[in-house]
Amino acid sequence: MPADSSYVPSVAHVLENRRWQCCTRPFPHFVARDVFTRQFYGELDAAYAGLMARGMSEDNDPSRFSRNISNYDAYSMAFDWGIPSPFRIFLSREWHDILASLAGIPATGDVTGGFHHHRNGSKSGQIHNDLNPGWFVDSQYPGAVNLSRNDLCEYSTGEMHREGYSVHESVRALAVLFFLHNPPWRESDGGETGLYEDASQPVDQPTKTVPPVNNTLFVFECRPNSFHSFIENRNGPRNSMIMWLHRPKSDVIQRWGVDAIVEWGGKTHG
Repeated sequence: MPADSSYVPSVAHVLENRRWQCCTRPFPHFVARDVFTRQFYGELDAAYAGLMARGMSEDNDPSRFSRNISNYDAYSMAFDWGIPSPFRIFLSREWHDILASLAGIPATGDVTGGFHHHRNGSKSGQIHNDLNPGWFVDSQYPGAVNLSRNDLCEYSTGEMHREGYSVHESVRALAVLFFLHNPPWRESDGGETGLYEDASQPVDQPTKTVPPVNNTLFVFECRPNSFHSFIENRNGPRNSMIMWLHRPKSDVIQRWGVDAIVEWGGKTHG
């Protein structure tokens, strides 16, 4: 169930940088540095350190960072309503609605996400666009975000794990990456998110990169041409939070056609 709202500060109270850079090449995206106040960023950083202190698992373990994304060289931990309290701001309806308004998308309130840890020397990913479907249990809490529940319904397939729930399918609309708990970044370190004009580009030759500088936010609309990838980190780990807002499937079909939706199966992501 949703977290107690008393634990969630107003976004306005913790934002430091309200001037977010809007970019158009190679596809529309936003970048903001020093997003949160020093104090609140410190709370997020400490909370992330607490998650990492639980250790890493080579098998799927929802309680800690695990190797649970196939063909992707990272450890991850999915969001749930029990995440440390500083991170609950990302599951607030206020945060959801600010981002949806910023990007001008008809968001459904459906949200999935989690935390990613790339050890030093993690391999580059594959170029992809994140325009994937997701399945959600119908919300029981009007006005709150509807967080994916893999214990009830498999996000990528809609397979039900318990009876008595109704589900629906929506499509990723907005990807949100926040970098934190990283060592000071230098250009030779790698670990950036690469942006590409075409999926056929070499992954190590992006059109543009967004480096994993702490307290930096990177946001983009999931479109047929929103090609991006993780680039190998050569000199240190890379840590991030990532989440996706969703839109109605009918909206994607109307804009780009049903064939634009990238079904799950053999595609890496992250």
